[in-house]
Formats: sequence, structure tokens, C-alpha cells
Amino acid sequence: MNKCFLYEMLRTASPSGQEFDLQKKVINYMRNQCHEVRTDLTGNVISVLNPESPVRVLLAGHIDEIALMVTMVTSDGLLKVTNVGGVRPALYLGQKVRILTEKGMIKGIVGVNKELLKNKEISCTDLFIDLGVNTKEEALALVELGNLVIIDTDFEELSHSRIAGRAMDNRVGAFIVIEALRRARELGA
Repeated sequence: MNKCFLYEMLRTASPSGQEFDLQKKVINYMRNQCHEVRTDLTGNVISVLNPESPVRVLLAGHIDEIALMVTMVTSDGLLKVTNVGGVRPALYLGQKVRILTEKGMIKGIVGVNKELLKNKEISCTDLFIDLGVNTKEEALALVELGNLVIIDTDFEELSHSRIAGRAMDNRVGAFIVIEALRRARELGA
């Protein structure tokens, strides 16, 4: 098992709609593992092992991750957000996040108006991200509307050879497909 490549997958941000960096890494890695690697019009990476075989098997995984998207900046520089994917808003409270911008990654902390916590279950639109700035202008010098936001963690090695991190379900599933292809090739498929 190529643990180094798994860890590289886990370190790479790929929120839904912005999977390009991780797609490139998968393509480059799979070029050494398969007979053919290509992408389709929607960006799927297709790796083919033994294209002349009469037996066809499809193994599929996905590499995107849930995220938030910046939708508004308040007068005091807080970012308002909405969800990209199946986000559970309560899990974001107090979390460090990375805002992915064209200029690079900007860090922030997720918060919510404490009055909302008393009255109802919160939604993504109740969340805000604090960049540590004081004005809308300062915030807009760092981020733009539409920037995607991910949790600021990659992975952690735990006891008994276990790991934990964001987007594990997606990345591990895709890595299993990659490993299966690599092993099938080793066995002569």
C-alpha cells in the first residue's frame, strides 16, 4: 500500500467543483499504474487496466469534499456562508477553516450568534467566519464572494495504525480503487 500517496490525497483540498489539484495528482500517479488514463467532459478521471480484456469491471470512488461558500461580507468584516454538499452546521462551530482564494489560503474561525443557539437548530446561513479583520473592506482585500471554505485539518495518525481527517470517506474510497488497480496490475491483469 502506498501510504505516502494516500496521505498526499488527504492533504490536498478538493471541495466540490474545485477538485482539479487532486485530479492532477491522481492522473500523474495512475499513469504508472494503468495502461490508459484520461478524463471525460465532466472531469472524471478514468484509468483503464488491460483495455483489450473481454472482462470489464468498474470500480468507482470520488475525491470531492463538503465545504462552505462565502456568500456575503458584513460591515464588520465577518464572512457569511452557505453549504456546498451535506454540511452539518453544528460541527463547524469553533472550527479553524481555510478559505481557498486565488491568492492562496486564508485562515479563519467559524462562529455563530449565541442568541441563535438558544432558540433553534442552526443552519449554514447562521454561521459566520471571523478572519480577524474589522471592516468589510479589509475582508474583501483577502477573500471574494464565492470562495470555498474547508475545515483546517488534513489527517492525524492515531493508535493502532488508524488515521482520522476531513473527507476520509471520499478519499479512502478513491484510494481503495487506486490500490485495487495497482495490485491487479502487479498480479498481471
